[in-house]
Amino acid sequence: SVDELETAISSGKVASLPRMGNKVTENIRRHIQALRRKDQRIPIGEALAVVDEISAGLSGLPGLKNLAPAGSLRRFRETVGDIDLMGTADNAPQIIQTFARLPQVREVLASGTTKASVVVSGGLQVDLRIVEHDSFGSLLQYFTGSKQHNINLRERAHRRGLKLSEYGITNLATEELERFATEVDFYERQGLEFIPPELREGQHEIERAERGNLPKLVELSDIKGDLHVHTDWSDGRDTIEAMALAARELGYQYLGITDHSGGRGIAHGLDAGRLRQQISEIKQLNQRIRDIHIFSGIEVDIRADGS
Repeated sequence: SVDELETAISSGKVASLPRMGNKVTENIRRHIQALRRKDQRIPIGEALAVVDEISAGLSGLPGLKNLAPAGSLRRFRETVGDIDLMGTADNAPQIIQTFARLPQVREVLASGTTKASVVVSGGLQVDLRIVEHDSFGSLLQYFTGSKQHNINLRERAHRRGLKLSEYGITNLATEELERFATEVDFYERQGLEFIPPELREGQHEIERAERGNLPKLVELSDIKGDLHVHTDWSDGRDTIEAMALAARELGYQYLGITDHSGGRGIAHGLDAGRLRQQISEIKQLNQRIRDIHIFSGIEVDIRADGS
């Protein structure tokens, strides 16, 4: 079994076999660990933090452009197994070397002139690929996936005499390769509306893109308010007025104040008297602050006995 093989490597038994040695067995051990990491998934919030750290470490490097995550992270799946980063650069080897030497890197699994695979703190594997600027669109699309989306896309393209790859689109009749700097151009070349990464799951999104009726995804600009915020009346840090003004700056039309109640005796919760005082303050603020409405609410607890 894999476990027994790893134990044998740790004990030195494998290295003592003919034509094996320490270098070969170490490579086997690293592949076993990589295989196990593939089976482990972490919440997207943790993965996004890793991407932010790596992006900050690479930002400002001369010649680096278009650095972006791909894979399940870009499709905003709830969990990710590893992180794929794509980018373009005038000097790919320098970017790869800098990436492999970042302080977050604990182990370099592989490193070449245009690609490197590393393990960062926490055991997460991160791959970086660098291509020419004019191939970024096809590269990003290819490694964003999903697997089923790409299979469906390739089969459709093949029926039209085209071959898709991370390098671009090849005309099967002439063997001419077209490169694409953006995903919009990559999909447009196939007669398709641009398909947002979140929809690329092999669930009829290609057919809908053909008809031009893909659903519109929710964006930050669509959020008109927040109905659950705390203030300094309980465990928050800011006043109701400060929260309302900040919400208005975000373009919100309404804000719901829902501080803790005093039911569990924690978080400086509001009793009936303080709640009446807060409601009075909210009424006064609604008369004074324009372009946003403040709702009065409260966060209450249901006890074990149902009361």
